[in-house]
Amino acid sequence: MKAAAFISLSAAFVLVAGCGASGTVPNPPSDGGGVSPYVKQGGPKPINWIQFSPGVNSQDSILIGPDKNMWFTSNGGLSQMTMTGLVSTIPFVCHGPNLALGADGNFYSGCNSSIGQISPAGVENDYPIPSGDSPSGGFALGPDGNVWFTEGQHIGKVTPSGLVAEFRYPTGVGITNSGVTAGSDGKVWFTESAAHLVASIDPAGGDRFLT
Repeated sequence: MKAAAFISLSAAFVLVAGCGASGTVPNPPSDGGGVSPYVKQGGPKPINWIQFSPGVNSQDSILIGPDKNMWFTSNGGLSQMTMTGLVSTIPFVCHGPNLALGADGNFYSGCNSSIGQISPAGVENDYPIPSGDSPSGGFALGPDGNVWFTEGQHIGKVTPSGLVAEFRYPTGVGITNSGVTAGSDGKVWFTESAAHLVASIDPAGGDRFLT
């Protein structure tokens, strides 16, 4: 009985070891232009992989625009990339690494103590932040149709017409690089990184926070 058990365990070990060995596949060579047609990562099925060189230094955010192309901020401003990799860039003065698409079809970002709004055609409007605080984190379209963003001491919103409102964090603790998104409950959710909290705010009554 012991011998049979030992043989069974040995066979299982060989089977597992064989599976592990077959799953280790080196990456294929490049096509010479720095782009691999696919990458295998520890499994028998290839992952389809397409890479484009945009010709500009892209930053952090990328999103789909109203024209169904990809848009991202770059060192030249706001860049558009088609599904085939064709890139065009329009000047965008007041932008940072974070980007959101508004309900009005315009893009929103921030710089210093202002919010930048730019249309896909390149028409830019910059709106000052009343408190002088700076956008330091994410941008997102809220359930109320406004774009919400996090600052050092406030969470703010900007309407399509450029009206900026701010609400101080209830903890009084400043944050940096915190995210924000619309929740399924009709509230705006965000992270308070320095206070190690996740909070929400009700757009219908901006002074009501949940932490």
